[in-house]
Amino acid sequence: MSYYQETVLKNGLRLITSTNKNATVAVVSLWVKAGSRYEKKEESGYAHFLEHLLCKNLKDFCNDANYYSIGAYINGRTTRENMFLIVEASAKYTGELLSILNASTRQFDSDYYKFETQKKVIIQEMQIGKDNPQKLLTWSAFKVLLGDHPLAKESIGSSETIKNATAEKIEEYQKNFFTPNRSALIVVSNLTHAEVLKLTAGYFELWKSNVDLKPEERFDISKEHENYLYIPNTNKQTLVMINFHTPGGGNMKDEASLVVLANYLGSGHRALLQEKLRHETGLVYRVNIFNNKYADAGIFQISTSSSEPVRTINIIFDSLYNFLNNLSPLEIEETKERVINTFDHFNANPRNETMFLGQGFVLFSRLFKPEDYKKLIGEVTFKDVVNTGMKYLKRSNSLVAVLGPEDIKEKI
Repeated sequence: MSYYQETVLKNGLRLITSTNKNATVAVVSLWVKAGSRYEKKEESGYAHFLEHLLCKNLKDFCNDANYYSIGAYINGRTTRENMFLIVEASAKYTGELLSILNASTRQFDSDYYKFETQKKVIIQEMQIGKDNPQKLLTWSAFKVLLGDHPLAKESIGSSETIKNATAEKIEEYQKNFFTPNRSALIVVSNLTHAEVLKLTAGYFELWKSNVDLKPEERFDISKEHENYLYIPNTNKQTLVMINFHTPGGGNMKDEASLVVLANYLGSGHRALLQEKLRHETGLVYRVNIFNNKYADAGIFQISTSSSEPVRTINIIFDSLYNFLNNLSPLEIEETKERVINTFDHFNANPRNETMFLGQGFVLFSRLFKPEDYKKLIGEVTFKDVVNTGMKYLKRSNSLVAVLGPEDIKEKI
């Protein structure tokens, strides 16, 4: 069983720990509120660029003779509103992981060749994204759906800003955004909170904030947008993506209902849309449903591909309407139980647990425990699910995005 605690250090750094005395693995991660939603046009993609440089630093430290034998797992990621770095190894190396993370992230490395090489890597990553139909359609749909909201900006940036980036500009960005009062250190291990706090103070207490933390701005999303997006492609299959505006972290009651809806529609052996589109009609191979949550916005997304996209889209909307009008309370209670059981299985993996705690920090700027999440799901009522579905999962609140050989706007 895991025990969760948090402490805010004097410099503003938030320490969040999960302690399980039987844990054999330690996962140490640093989460920073930096990403495309915070970036000016001329610094688009800077957080992602910085993540690449810091990950390279982490790998260099872990390849050092003093740390090579640890066999650490290293990764990082930048999204629209956060960047995180993660190191993982045997639980006996928790102190070493904290030391590595501190040493590799505190100072900016202006090595010219490393800097220019990462530019090339990011440009390649951009091209891979543009060549990936799923990513291309997702990026394009976000821009249409979110309009002038800061979240519409893709975290990878633009080729122009990356090519024009200098070490001085990225270092200045790090000083302004990579600060303790915008960050959380999350440690999942077999050490107590007090033990981790003592180690953290030794490594991170000298990290100073260079700028005052301003209140985070929240933005309303304009509901005035196109309801259809088409991107031509020569593939025989048409990629279909139906997106709905949702409230995000600002309304967790509705978001909890949407989690239940997403699971009923797209997860498990009796998933409604999987049954309708694959097993009953053979129109698709797979249906994916994502409930994307940000601090002040969300997107509920149904994604699939088919050689009969018009029929597929109509079945999805008809299924949503009929399902919301014929849902039973028993089905909702069964789905809630499955959501909680699936979450327990997911959260038993220390890396997944870290991701959950990190997302909680990004959304709420505090410790959000697994028990808090399960309580939210448990409190969802049948009426909540129906009302939330009727409110958000409707055509007038949607963007139908398709990528394929034919523009089907007039047919749906």
